[in-house]
Amino acid sequence: MSTGISISIKEAIALANNYYHGQYIAEDKDKAIEILKKCIEADNPDPEAYFLLTKCYRKKCGNCYETDKKIAELYIKAANLGHNEARFALSRCYEDGIGVKQNMKYAVYLCLDKFDPNHDMHKEIFKDND
Repeated sequence: MSTGISISIKEAIALANNYYHGQYIAEDKDKAIEILKKCIEADNPDPEAYFLLTKCYRKKCGNCYETDKKIAELYIKAANLGHNEARFALSRCYEDGIGVKQNMKYAVYLCLDKFDPNHDMHKEIFKDND
């Protein structure tokens, strides 16, 4: 039987964050990951869901394990949707060659204030992740 209750993506992300930190409800990292995965599968995903999911994967929370490549892919998706923390984390990935091929030009570009989606370098970084 369906309850007919639906929540927004933002509310789902907040709920996942509460499960992750054990705020107001019992801590359950696996439940947080499950909710965040559903959030990124939505028609209009929120970049924060991608970013929080990378946080879970980086810390190897619950029963999950993802490769550095998968984490970098999630950073790319979040950054492409305008998430600044993900952009800087992705910059570090390119700087150190974690999950992506090391590329200092990309790393520096991602740190620029004038992050322009029409720039050729932007198109190179995000070409396979639109």
